Amino acid sequence: MTISELVALSAPEVLSDERSSAEKRVYSVEAVLLGWKQEIGEHGDHDFHLVLADPSEITHTMIAEVPAAECRGACSSLQAQHYAEVRQVLTAELAKPQAHFRRFTPAWVVRVEGVGFFDVFHGQIGVAENCMELHPLLKVEFVRQLSPAFPLPRRIEPPADHHCGRLDRNGRVADEE
Repeated sequence: MTISELVALSAPEVLSDERSSAEKRVYSVEAVLLGWKQEIGEHGDHDFHLVLADPSEITHTMIAEVPAAECRGACSSLQAQHYAEVRQVLTAELAKPQAHFRRFTPAWVVRVEGVGFFDVFHGQIGVAENCMELHPLLKVEFVRQLSPAFPLPRRIEPPADHHCGRLDRNGRVADEE
């Protein structure tokens, strides 16, 4: 699939513990890796947060995440070795990410595989309009570095209008008092 196809999928109206069919699949995409950070700090889970763009439509972005070794749920899974390998490939090519988002200039073309996941909208850098992510990433391959002349978006901001599920971080339906 392409990132444009993934960000066009319909998000569940309300997010719940029940996963949609789109969240029960592993997707493989070729993408432009625009930048990344490590989610640390008070609310951080130490995941690597990557922003991917569709090479054919660079304004279509989505997030991919790689769980940290110390995570509870994901790293007790049978896929934990894949997460460690992805983190190793990323840090070998890019060095360790920082707490602040770092754009790559020039950017990279990568091929990634990851599980579909609809997240809650909370103004994330690179979030798709439907909040679809590849989380967790199971594989990453660096294809090539782009020319510095490749036109990258000037800013990577959350969409003005999003079509994400309506559940906030506390499990309440968004827009309710």
